[in-house]
Order: sequence, then structure tokens, then C-alpha cells
Amino acid sequence: MKPFLLICFFPSIFLTDSIDYSLAKVQKRGGKYIFFSCEPVAPYELAFDFNFKGSDFNCDIDNLVLRANNGAMKIGNYDGLIANNNSQEIAINFKADEDSVNFIAHADRISGVYVFFLSEPMNKYEEVFEFSIKMVSTCGVRPLYDKAVSIALDKSKKYSIPFDGIILDGEFEKNKAIKFK
Repeated sequence: MKPFLLICFFPSIFLTDSIDYSLAKVQKRGGKYIFFSCEPVAPYELAFDFNFKGSDFNCDIDNLVLRANNGAMKIGNYDGLIANNNSQEIAINFKADEDSVNFIAHADRISGVYVFFLSEPMNKYEEVFEFSIKMVSTCGVRPLYDKAVSIALDKSKKYSIPFDGIILDGEFEKNKAIKFK
């Protein structure tokens, strides 16, 4: 009788979807993990912070790494970069030396849509449609994120195609709307 009462009073415990769809595998550039608008899962500490001047670094991630490497020559080595399209980027060192988890991050979410930039979802998915964005070189990444989400939501509504997230390539030309399996 007690299990029956437990199920009746707390059904959400048994019906909760425990899959974290935000998990992403980030890419390496110049031998460093790039966490662009996403947060590493593994514990880390600040190695140093720096400003990457210029709002068009969305097209030039390699230049971002080069600038961080210049800072590292003065301050010390680092494992990865967290860049969130604000004026302050940070170089990080992971607390544990476990390369098997250091590449995992939680992807950004805008208007309920997971956004994977320079990363790939860890969960299985299917591509539901492709789209591109005409880029203005000085508009920065965050406006392009918002524009990508808007384009995908508009296309989804127009053609009645549901999706869960988008995968943005570095040039914003071959972007994919995806649905998790």
C-alpha cells in the first residue's frame, strides 16, 4: 500500500526526464578548449583574464587564442578559454587533469533553444533543417546568436517543424536546427 501512496502523491518523481540536453563537447583551437557562451562542467580556476578588443572576433577565434597565448607568456600556461562576448575573456586551468571530461560544457539557451557554437551536442539528435545567416563583420557573436535563434524559430513556425536546438558553425553559413532523440 505504501508504494501506491508514494506514486499517487509524488508522480513527478517518476515522470521526470533526467537527460541534460545542454551537454556539449567543445572544440579545441590552437590546442586549447574554447568555451564560447557555454560553461565548463569540470571544476576550473582562473589562470588570467584579458580583453579581446574588437567586436568581430566571432569570425576569428584563432586570433582570440593567439591573444590569450600572448598573455600566457607573461603569466603562465592555461587549458582553455571562456569567452562570453563581453569585454572580459578568461583563461582557465582545470583543477583535475582529466582530459576525458574537460571538453564537456553546458550550452547556452536562448528563448528555450539550446545554442551550440564551436561545440557539438553530447546527446543523440537528428537534423531537421539547415539555415544560414548573412553576417555583418562588426556585429559580434551575441547578436548573431539572437539572429540565428530568431531565423530558426521563424522557419520552424512557418513550416511547422519543431526543433530543440541549433548548431552554429564558426562562419554562421551551415547552421543546423536539431531535434533530440
